This record gives sequence, C-alpha cells and structure tokens, in this order.
Amino acid sequence: MTEYETASLTLQGCALIAQVLIGAIQCVLIAGGLWSMKKTFNTRDGQHQEAKDQHQETMEVLHQQGEALRALIERTAPPA
Repeated sequence: MTEYETASLTLQGCALIAQVLIGAIQCVLIAGGLWSMKKTFNTRDGQHQEAKDQHQETMEVLHQQGEALRALIERTAPPA
C-alpha cells in the first residue's frame, strides 16, 4: 500500500469520525430543544390553569356580590 493510499484511508476514517460526532451533537441539540419546549409548555399550562381558577373565583365573588346587592335592594325598596 502506498503512502497516498494510507493517507487517503486515514482521512476517510477521520471524516467518518467527524460525521458521527456532528450527528451526535445534532441529536443532543434537538433533544435539548424538545426538552426545553416541553418544560415551557408545562409552565404555560400551569399558568393557564391558574388563570382559569382565578377567573372562576372572581366570577363566584361577583355572583355573591350581585346576590347581596339584590337582597339589599329588596330590603330597602319602598313598599309597593
């Protein structure tokens, strides 16, 4: 085997190793991005649920206030 053939095979081996490393790095980056997206989704889902709960509580308080106002108007209304 000539020196050129040996160098060519060595370069091909190095190129293969580089391709494998680059592929592995890409897979790690994609997995990290997906993990980050899932984490963000879970955070937003929790915030959305908290907002829904807070809205429900506000609506209940407004309903109670409306009932109290209705009762007050009925008690203070002049006799018919």
